[in-house]
Amino acid sequence: MECKCQEKALITGQEAYIYSRQNYIKEIARAQGGWRYLLQCEICGTYWEMTWEGGGGFDYGVITLRRLSSKELKARWPHIEASNR
Repeated sequence: MECKCQEKALITGQEAYIYSRQNYIKEIARAQGGWRYLLQCEICGTYWEMTWEGGGGFDYGVITLRRLSSKELKARWPHIEASNR
């Protein structure tokens, strides 16, 4: 099994949803009161922030996966201790 984390820094829509559902992409944390999740690839250690923005229901929104640098991880998820693989 090989991840594709280094191929793109931003993934949106159906492609983002499908990638976030891979067996090796795990949810690490959720932001309180919003549609913001921190995910990590178990293969390479890459952190992704998944957000959802959109209409009146989940089916009408757009999922976005944004690859986070270690600086972005510290700024946006300060309570997470970064681990490199």
